[in-house]
Amino acid sequence: MGLGKTVQILALCVHHAPPLSAAPVGGMLAGLGGARAALGTLIVCPLMLVKQWEREIRAKVAPPFSRNVCIHHGSGRDRSGAKLAGYDFVITTYSVVRSERGSDRSGTGALFQLRWWRVVLDEATYSENPAAGGSRAACGLGAVHRGCMGGTPRQVPPRPPARAIARWLSSAQRGSLARRATATRRAATRPAAPPQ
Repeated sequence: MGLGKTVQILALCVHHAPPLSAAPVGGMLAGLGGARAALGTLIVCPLMLVKQWEREIRAKVAPPFSRNVCIHHGSGRDRSGAKLAGYDFVITTYSVVRSERGSDRSGTGALFQLRWWRVVLDEATYSENPAAGGSRAACGLGAVHRGCMGGTPRQVPPRPPARAIARWLSSAQRGSLARRATATRRAATRPAAPPQ
């Protein structure tokens, strides 16, 4: 919609690049069951925006980052997370994320073999329905940093979409929103300790 969201995300990616210490020797992370650390940014967007993202990266990001872009879509896409880990930008669609997550939620696809430095959901309205496969699959992506954006005007009331987006943003943190809410309620009803 011409609001400059793409340019802002690209500026963030260049300004807040991952430090080399983010990728351990050999690229494997012990805490994630051996998941490989990807120092790149995964961009999840609708199919109609994939080529636009690629053009914007090549036009607005200086080399060598602008040359290191992968479109992860179609039947010929890489099935190896190790290959995807070498890209600075990987652009994919909501349908690919959903299919790589699998119906059994095992997350064995290439996108789920990695812990990305940053995952961005473009047109986050595509992930608004918390019961939809795309929303749940996106929450399973491993990431150090998460972001979402969208230019679609909000309709009143914005509660269900806001919940799905909040779940996406908080799914990287320990526990779910429900568990944290339960813990907060329990702490609020616990009797206060006597003053000392």
